[in-house]
Amino acid sequence: MPCGIKTTTTLAKYILDVTLLSFHINQKYLPSELAAMAVFLSRKCMKLGCIEKPWPGPIWSETLWYHTEYSQRKLEQIAVDFIEEKKAIPHSLKALKRKYDVASFDKLLRRA
Repeated sequence: MPCGIKTTTTLAKYILDVTLLSFHINQKYLPSELAAMAVFLSRKCMKLGCIEKPWPGPIWSETLWYHTEYSQRKLEQIAVDFIEEKKAIPHSLKALKRKYDVASFDKLLRRA
């Protein structure tokens, strides 16, 4: 899978689109928490999934913490909840498949 800012941003958008399908996740967390988790998880996936050019620098930097006020530990817990909820979502969602390269993104999310 190609790596870089564009792919990372697209993966974060995909994660946010998937969160819209979970009533539980949307009731439990604030939209800003879900947005921060999407950025965190996409950066983590890119760090783990890009063999030819790994993500440079830390997954969650002090700058990101400063602007969001969310710690990496908090985002890791939200990501765990998201991944558990994602398992219950049907894989035959045609709109997501048309909009994103779902197979590649799902493979990356399984590594996280």
